[in-house]
Amino acid sequence: MTWRTPCSICSSTCCRLLAIALATAVAPRVEARTWVVAATHARADDAGPGTEERPFRTIAPAALAAQPGDTILVHPGVYRQRVVPARGGEKDKPITYLSAQPGQAVIKGSDVFTPKWERVEGPEPIFRGVLDPVVFQGENPFHRGVSINGSDTSKQVRPARGELEEVLGEVFVESQPYTQVVRLADMRKQERSWLVSADGKSLLVHFPPATEPSRCVMEITTRNRIFAPRRRGLGYIHVKGFTFEHCANQGPFPQGGAVSVRSGHDWLIEGNTIRFAATIGLDCGSETWDGKA
Repeated sequence: MTWRTPCSICSSTCCRLLAIALATAVAPRVEARTWVVAATHARADDAGPGTEERPFRTIAPAALAAQPGDTILVHPGVYRQRVVPARGGEKDKPITYLSAQPGQAVIKGSDVFTPKWERVEGPEPIFRGVLDPVVFQGENPFHRGVSINGSDTSKQVRPARGELEEVLGEVFVESQPYTQVVRLADMRKQERSWLVSADGKSLLVHFPPATEPSRCVMEITTRNRIFAPRRRGLGYIHVKGFTFEHCANQGPFPQGGAVSVRSGHDWLIEGNTIRFAATIGLDCGSETWDGKA
């Protein structure tokens, strides 16, 4: 029987990533190595060796395989995934995540949204697209409100039970953030605005005049973290030169940054751009008041 369970981290299957991890654990470590990632390379393959000639297509297999002292070199491109370091480094042997060209390796917590658009009745160019086919990592951010304290992090505001409230999700068209509103009347007055329907099934967007929605690149946030270990307390990890953007992370309690050290130690985070997080861009604390998340 072949195990083909889809992996939630990237589009590769879990069995392939497991095979890489097992091969790395068994093979003797002679010296530190560089794992190469290049999304646009003609021979990129997450089941390959992660070399310049045959790089990984996503960062996930490199993050799973890297050992203390290794470097994960990420070439320019868009990487729609949560990067999940499997382990930390050691003193004088950090695991380094390095963008080959500063700012050009872009890691996003969003996916492209391509619904069948239907025009809403009225003079304004407002269109409706169904959200149901979208796959979210964790809870649907277009159904949840933004947390203001530790007791309502899963507050459901769609389907609405009364007046509409703002949701956690974000919308970007041609890389520009659109403004969320909660009333159709406000949307009609404001171009580049959007709202989630009361039943939570559709996204309504007010486009600029003469815009054809199907020809626009629209992105919506689908992940609640962009770079964060699954296990807390990892140390000696360096992150250099990336652009991190578009994250439906909840906050501020607990502190779940789009980029998060998760109570780690001896991290070096430098030369990165972190933008368009729903709440916190970077957290370097213990995530909770007592450090017992």
